Amino acid sequence: MRSREAPVAVAAVALGFGSTWWNVVSITLRQRVVPAELLGRVTAVDRMVAFCAAPLGAVGAGFLAHRTDLRTPYLVIQLAATGVSAPSIRREVRAATATP
Repeated sequence: MRSREAPVAVAAVALGFGSTWWNVVSITLRQRVVPAELLGRVTAVDRMVAFCAAPLGAVGAGFLAHRTDLRTPYLVIQLAATGVSAPSIRREVRAATATP
């Protein structure tokens, strides 16, 4: 492996680990927070929003990459997702673990 390829390989492994972790955490949290009778509907809405948001995100990231460089959209998306979701995840995890 050449020295230029090593960071890409490390980033690919980190991205795979991070996306797997996110899937496990988000689905587990959804199953703990949502009542059983609504779980199917909530999961369907979650998937619909995710699949509809993907093309919009691709257009926005493409515009940003065109205006700046290819690294900027990834950084902006990761920081925005972390900033938006971290407080609610932390709050829901505390509430779910406080209730016996």
